[in-house]
Amino acid sequence: MAYNSKPVDVLVVGVTGAVDFLLNYIALSDQRSIGFTGKLIVRYLHAHRERSTFTLGVTARSTQKLKQLAVDLGLGSDVRQVVLNLATSHENEVERVIAGARVVINTVGPFYPTSLPVARCVTRFLSLVLVLTSSLFFV
Repeated sequence: MAYNSKPVDVLVVGVTGAVDFLLNYIALSDQRSIGFTGKLIVRYLHAHRERSTFTLGVTARSTQKLKQLAVDLGLGSDVRQVVLNLATSHENEVERVIAGARVVINTVGPFYPTSLPVARCVTRFLSLVLVLTSSLFFV
């Protein structure tokens, strides 16, 4: 899926989870929870009563994961879908995706190794950055 350069109001980064990637870093007791937060946020925003007042975009590591997310959550063509693999993407690619978004919600994990490119970009383009993480190494 090619990136649509038209900016979105709200961009949710990392909505599908990365079990295979995470297993290299941590031992998981419940693999079903991976991607839970991102999907929960997208589900909430997509059904929000003010949904018609903002544009929504989501990113995932692959086209296949984006298609499955769209099916699982009933996302329409009004939700912009962007393939963005933070483990392999160059910072300028991350920048192209994030630039122009008014709000970036980063649910990528494991937070420390994958969120640095996002953090660098949002601090350049957004005046307010809120980071919610349980990753002590990142803080």
